[in-house]
Amino acid sequence: MRRWTPMALAAALMLSGCFTSKTAMITAAVADTPFPDGATFTEFGNCATVTLLQGACTGYKAQGTGSVSLKQSVYTFNPDPGDDTAAVAAAQGGGGADMTALVKRIGDGLYVVQLPLGAPTSDASIPLDNYFYAFLRLEGKAAYVYIFTCEESGDRRYVRSGHLAAVTKSLFGASCEVGDVRKLAKIFRDRVANGAQPDKKFEFSAINPGA
Repeated sequence: MRRWTPMALAAALMLSGCFTSKTAMITAAVADTPFPDGATFTEFGNCATVTLLQGACTGYKAQGTGSVSLKQSVYTFNPDPGDDTAAVAAAQGGGGADMTALVKRIGDGLYVVQLPLGAPTSDASIPLDNYFYAFLRLEGKAAYVYIFTCEESGDRRYVRSGHLAAVTKSLFGASCEVGDVRKLAKIFRDRVANGAQPDKKFEFSAINPGA
């Protein structure tokens, strides 16, 4: 997993638009833990969807290795020492921090993943939400990760149906404001049913999908 500082990650996501919330929708008390503490992984980028890889490869391209730490239902993704991608990102961000995540099972081997954009804030003058959401699908020991972009026009139908709280627009693009994990799951399932492809694949040494 690439190492990011919170503000570097926030800036990257703001430029593309994403599904976000100001308060956590997944807490440690309700989170699921499909990957055991200490499980190792190899990370792959999808050559068809990852912008930096498009045209340079086919299928999935290995991008690094690492392991996960699990404490009180919170995952930390730790890149292996010598991971050049992680080292460069950390250096550019002034030291960096390993990515943390909470995971919630929604059935059929599918999960919603909650990741922090930075320290929670109630300052309305700061145009950043505190969490963003990705979609995860398990197949055997492989985890496929989808990072969906908020579609300013198309996703307003989910506001009308009550599945989204709002679609907001800023200088950097649209943001889909989320209020409920199960309702968000409906949107993510629709995306996959309409042909969306995963952005990442992680091959784990061990999983525990019932946890």
